[in-house]
Amino acid sequence: MKKLKSTTILPTLLLTCIIGGMSSVHAFGEGTYQVIIRKQQEKQQSRWSLLDWMNTKKKMSLMDQWLALNSSVNHFEFALFGAQTKTDRVNTYDTLSETKSGFQAGLSLYYKIFGLEGAIEEVEHTLREKNYSLGLRVFGKSDQGPNIKVLYGQSQMFDYSQNEKITPNTFGGKSTIYLAPFLGLEGNYQKYLTENFKNSTTELSGEKIGYGAFLEMSFLRLYFLQEKRSLYYKSSTTQSKRSFDSTTLGAKLFF
Repeated sequence: MKKLKSTTILPTLLLTCIIGGMSSVHAFGEGTYQVIIRKQQEKQQSRWSLLDWMNTKKKMSLMDQWLALNSSVNHFEFALFGAQTKTDRVNTYDTLSETKSGFQAGLSLYYKIFGLEGAIEEVEHTLREKNYSLGLRVFGKSDQGPNIKVLYGQSQMFDYSQNEKITPNTFGGKSTIYLAPFLGLEGNYQKYLTENFKNSTTELSGEKIGYGAFLEMSFLRLYFLQEKRSLYYKSSTTQSKRSFDSTTLGAKLFF
């Protein structure tokens, strides 16, 4: 009987050792696997790609717009400006080139990122124009800071060459960049959509491009601007172009 018990205990001990060893190996393997998985997760969290960067940039742009809309210190911004101009007129259908004096004046009113802008320009016996636009500031919190605006409106233009008034729709944009707290650059673009003169079959379209620099002292901005306006005329028989190159010196007051 004792002999039978000893022969039974020995295999039992061996089996127990084997099972224990296998459990230890399994636990070791499971622990190693968890360490590897944790390291991979850490690497994945610190990894970035070009797509991630583009998504982050888009989110930052949306956040900037949200901040401009909801956290601007001054919700209302009002500005008045006036300027003297010197304009060189060149016609493609003749060799006429002359310099004319003129003026510009206007205002802008913005609530947060939404605004209204209006301007009038008169060049002696050459050009008379009134422009009204709706504005949307798509970047920046103020006109007295880096900003980008898009504009859509209408221009009331008296055309001296046709001796007639025309009202084309317009769209465009403006941008301001600061090089220093008191010094900056600005640019603008305006497109005149095609419109017909009422008393003729002539069509008018065109564009205006401007760029310049400014000095800013608190609420006063002194600016210099170069503008080129091109007007295109098209009828059933003829096509022509009138160009106006203007040099502008002006002042703008912010309230």
